[in-house]
Parts: sequence; C-alpha cells; structure tokens
Amino acid sequence: MAARDAGTSGAVPCPGEPDVTQDRPTSLAPHDAADDEFAFACSLLLPHTGWGSTFGPDGQVASVRLWDGDGSWADVAYGTVRQAGPCRLWDRVEELWAQVTGDDATPPARYRYGMTVTPDGSTVWLDDPGSTL
Repeated sequence: MAARDAGTSGAVPCPGEPDVTQDRPTSLAPHDAADDEFAFACSLLLPHTGWGSTFGPDGQVASVRLWDGDGSWADVAYGTVRQAGPCRLWDRVEELWAQVTGDDATPPARYRYGMTVTPDGSTVWLDDPGSTL
C-alpha cells in the first residue's frame, strides 16, 4: 500500500486566498505558532493542514498561512487573523497553544509527546498517556 498517491508530494495543495473571510484580533503571534516545537505538536493534531510563513526584515516569522483539504484557510499577521471555510484553523491552533504551553508560554519539547495506537484509532498525549490532547 502506497503512503501517498504516485507522483505527488503528499502535501495539502494550497487553495489560494478566499473571496470572503472572517477577521478578528489574535494574541498568538505568528513567530510563536511557527516555533519548531509547537509546529511539531500541530503536525500531530492537525495532520492534514498545510503551513506557510513569511519573514520580516528582522528575520522573525511575520505571518503564517494555514490551509486544509476541506477548504479551510487562515492567515495571521499584525495581530489579526483572517479565516474562511468550514473549520476555523487558527482557533484550533490557539486552543492547542493554550493546552500545551505552561505559564511561561513555552511549547514543550518533542520528546514529551507520545501516541497510543489501538485498532479503534490513535490518541496523542503530553507527558503521560492519561493527558490526551
């Protein structure tokens, strides 16, 4: 059984920018969401989501764009998130950030995550199989 379709990268194709978005402020900065340790957590819990980012003159991530195969889309820059589609991807990213970061707002290292796989499905956990995400 092939891991992905023959002739494809397996990446979720970017649908382009939607015509209509819902905009709101966000306190989660793009450079925090793009942090390597946090991006790892997102890859586990949002596995069919594509990510892209742009960098500012200071070398920090200035904006983040996410998209999903179902047409969901989010773009974050300058304290504002624009979202469209059936799933509010940035809302899910913010929820995950709140779940995994402590009072110091530092994402956990990769080795702290685990996954339990059963015939009925899989669960991702942090530090302990009883702490599912």
